[in-house]
Amino acid sequence: MEIQILEKNNTTMRILIQGIDVPFANALRRIMLSEVHSMAIDDVVIIENSSVLYDEVLAHRIGLIPLTTDLTAYNPPETCPCKSEFGCNLCRVTLTLEAEAGETRNIYSGDLHSESPEIKPVSDKIIIAKLAPEQKIRLEAYARLGKGKKHAKWQPVSMCAYKFMPQIKIHTR
Repeated sequence: MEIQILEKNNTTMRILIQGIDVPFANALRRIMLSEVHSMAIDDVVIIENSSVLYDEVLAHRIGLIPLTTDLTAYNPPETCPCKSEFGCNLCRVTLTLEAEAGETRNIYSGDLHSESPEIKPVSDKIIIAKLAPEQKIRLEAYARLGKGKKHAKWQPVSMCAYKFMPQIKIHTR
């Protein structure tokens, strides 16, 4: 098996793997989507929401915002010594959002403020809601480590695909 990195930056990576069959490539893809830990917003406490979005829709949108993950600083909730359903500083990060519109404005993932500089939205430009004049959103969100097999919000990649590249050899006589 040969692995070659074709392209790598802060958000994407393309690799070429040679010497494996398609089922093995698919197994790698499925493992990346379901078994790798990543940080995601798990609980949202909405203090005030006068936007047109229902609280549940707002919480769902915030939960799907991808977060940077520091696997060395946090424990998965199931292995954390606190054994609390609410979590502690070893297994949870608090993010807050306080937004008010004087005039119509968009609220983006960059408006989420994290208590930990290592855990923040991957992009500041993911739209959460659009507020009309005098509408407000105030909330607290709690991010925890999890795996993609439990919920899609914990999938560490948004797209993980493989492409079969057959080698065609033409023999001339």
